[in-house]
Amino acid sequence: MKTVLPVCLLLAAVVGAVRAQNPAPIPGFLDVPWGASVEEAKKIFPKRSGARLDRARSTDDELRFIGGKFAGMRAHSFYLQFVNGRFWKADARVENQSAGHEAEFAALKKLMVEKYGPAENDNPAGSVRVLDWNVEAGPGLEKNHLSLSADPKGDGAVVMYACDRMRKEAGQAGPKTDPGKTSKPIKVGASAKDDL
Repeated sequence: MKTVLPVCLLLAAVVGAVRAQNPAPIPGFLDVPWGASVEEAKKIFPKRSGARLDRARSTDDELRFIGGKFAGMRAHSFYLQFVNGRFWKADARVENQSAGHEAEFAALKKLMVEKYGPAENDNPAGSVRVLDWNVEAGPGLEKNHLSLSADPKGDGAVVMYACDRMRKEAGQAGPKTDPGKTSKPIKVGASAKDDL
């Protein structure tokens, strides 16, 4: 009976290690499936994240949400991006709770390594830290890309999920606007290029 507990713990550790080395495909972000429409994302995302839609800063190609939770932490904002009306990328920015975002970055890194295995790059040198993962999307499909970044002088730790397959598929559908139409030129003042 005394050997049952250590054997169970060993088995759990092995299963966890195998799962991290072979993570399940990522079907989307916080219950919003890759390829979802803007309207579907507006309905699904707030329920899962607890965030509210920022209508003033949202566009046809990007929804911005404020507040909510991500990975058990308070979120500053979320950005969901669309190509031709189909969801392909999400950014989650957690609120700064520690100097240089160190605690948030470390906690998110730990969670992501547990779930997806070690990052493909883990170079702590420099002030801006970026870790990348490429996770299988399914048999014969292009991998999904994830990254975790933090800039001590920036606005917090950021987790990015992208389904490049969806971006490419939606992009092949062609632009939503008529390519024959041209936009009216924007008038700018003589000093405008001083800002560049």
